[in-house]
Amino acid sequence: MQSSIAEDDSVIDGIQKSLFHIVEDKNKAAGKRDSVHRVVFAMRLNTSSQPLQSLFPGLSVEYSKHTLKSLLGLHYDPDANGFLKHATAGPEEVTGLLLMYPSSALHIIEGTTHVIRKVVEELNDFTTREVSPILRAVILNISHNINHRLFSFWSHAILEVEPVNIDLFETTESDENLISSIMTQLIKLGVHLKKDPTKGKMSEIMKKVREDRQELVPAQAAVGYLAQNCDNSCLIHCSEFLEIYKRPFDVKLASDYVWPLFSNMFSYTES
Repeated sequence: MQSSIAEDDSVIDGIQKSLFHIVEDKNKAAGKRDSVHRVVFAMRLNTSSQPLQSLFPGLSVEYSKHTLKSLLGLHYDPDANGFLKHATAGPEEVTGLLLMYPSSALHIIEGTTHVIRKVVEELNDFTTREVSPILRAVILNISHNINHRLFSFWSHAILEVEPVNIDLFETTESDENLISSIMTQLIKLGVHLKKDPTKGKMSEIMKKVREDRQELVPAQAAVGYLAQNCDNSCLIHCSEFLEIYKRPFDVKLASDYVWPLFSNMFSYTES
């Protein structure tokens, strides 16, 4: 009798495996120690004439030789001891691409939950300051537990394009389709950059991409429109993301507070 019970227990123990542990096993088999996620941000940059020292205090650089966009790139650059290096905890590196337009930016980040939370917290802090290099930031898309990275390393590029008036932007597409189109372009861009043997600064590489494969680069007006219209229901605000992240998932239901249970739970009674 005891042996049969032990056998049954072993079968149950073998079956009881959560999705989290299954994903963990797959990551270990693939050589990954932590789950990697991809997040795409649309940001509206501060184009005012405020001193760069007030926007990026504490940087060990000669401010007169930089612009807001070059300093923003240095601020994040892990190779320049930037924010992403300090936000990384564990063996998984941060990869991605920061594309900066005249008044807006797209930031694709591939990293662990810890890194993404740190970036969202900083963006949320930026958007609540009186003086900040980033005025608004929203999340366009989150891809959880990605199997393959789009980018081999993190880099940034300043796109030298003529500024456009975002208020005049018009489209026949819905905002959901607009976001979907941008995501498709970014995925194709990542694949193209991996195949392209061109070496050099990412700004120069992106300039060549814009000349040869312009359809791979999201339009400045579309990015600026999404970054500016933060009240759109299909966009995720940084504050909303943090609220969801910090909310406990083991929430008590209303029925859990009712005790003892009602004696007559159903309207049907035997006669």
